[in-house]
Amino acid sequence: MAQNKVLLQGRRGERGQTIVLVVISILSLLAMASLAVDLVTLYVAKGQIQHAADAAALAGAKAFVDSGVTSSNSPSASLLATSMANAYVNATLPNNLVAGTAPTLVTTLVQISNNGGNGNPYITVALTQTTLPTFFARIWGVRFASVSATATAEAYNPSNWQTTTNVSVAPKCVKPLLVSNIDPNPPGTPFVDPTTGAVEANVLGEHVTLASACNPGPCSAPITPSAGAYFPAVVSGASTFCPSPASSSSCNSLAGGYQQSVQCCDSTVYACGGGVPNATVDTTTTGIPTATQAGLQCAIHASNNGLLQGQDAIDVSNFTSSSGPMQITPATEPSGLAAGSLVNTSNSIMTFPIFVPLIGNHVIVVGFLQMFVNQSGSPADFDGYIVNVVGCSNSNPSASISGGGISPVPVRLITPP
Repeated sequence: MAQNKVLLQGRRGERGQTIVLVVISILSLLAMASLAVDLVTLYVAKGQIQHAADAAALAGAKAFVDSGVTSSNSPSASLLATSMANAYVNATLPNNLVAGTAPTLVTTLVQISNNGGNGNPYITVALTQTTLPTFFARIWGVRFASVSATATAEAYNPSNWQTTTNVSVAPKCVKPLLVSNIDPNPPGTPFVDPTTGAVEANVLGEHVTLASACNPGPCSAPITPSAGAYFPAVVSGASTFCPSPASSSSCNSLAGGYQQSVQCCDSTVYACGGGVPNATVDTTTTGIPTATQAGLQCAIHASNNGLLQGQDAIDVSNFTSSSGPMQITPATEPSGLAAGSLVNTSNSIMTFPIFVPLIGNHVIVVGFLQMFVNQSGSPADFDGYIVNVVGCSNSNPSASISGGGISPVPVRLITPP
């Protein structure tokens, strides 16, 4: 009896221990649950910021080839790639957000030495998000967590064209307008250095007006270039690379030759650089300004001379202030896009060969100038904004290009070098 009494007293001393164990177990479970919740949040945020970095890097790399031709060793190309990446990070797209807010662009590094000389310029983008809210971790005073990501994308040339200056690409359309290698802003400055292929600094986004050096034509040899002047090129024949007809019925009745090639594309293959002639100025066609204006109006879908005649519009203010890319507003909203949406391509974007004279009416193409044609007929034959330039040297000529092609240089994510 006495023994039972002692056992009972001992058990009474153990009362409440089960509650303590339950409380400890619950706290442990809560701690593990809180850790799991915050870890999952961090894991999801890490995936989101990596996707945002990948997209920004691809957008930057796409700037190297999006316009058809580009110079990878040009500071302008570096600025364009950085602006595109920065604009994509700052865009209000749901797939760019990390935990509901936009990440911070820490840095972008554009490698313009062509990734070891194989013609593949690339861009590295680093993002961070330092205001990622925590949940249960706040118990220990941790209110915010941070995640970061780095991505590198390159303009990949599958043909492995070896060069130290240019990326070999084929523009979608080449116009038979040979532009003098003399920038009118300021006059006397070349667009590209014909010896080295280097592109003039700060040329992208520049507004230029171009007028025929042969008014009314035909041109006569020897060819004497001047600032803001163009010459008609000898074309290979009727072009088949025609866009959809514009509102003017006359666009459907253009005959083969220079005017139709201006409306559509010149199927002539153009080489670039070197020391031998690779293009010829047309010395037979008459009415050059009229033919140029008519062809360009059809190409940009304008019904008449001047602005707001049915063509697309461009705003370069963000680009010139280094705050974003050039913005193209379509005259007619494409199917599926909301009113006021921007687009990244346009029939108004055209490629023109840049030349230096040689002998008689024979010239050397030293680069390609890509413009967004703003209007035709005013203030000169036409005007527009420069969206891209590529140069080639006399000692390192580039591969030939022709109208009607597409860029064979894709963009891809790569492991950071």
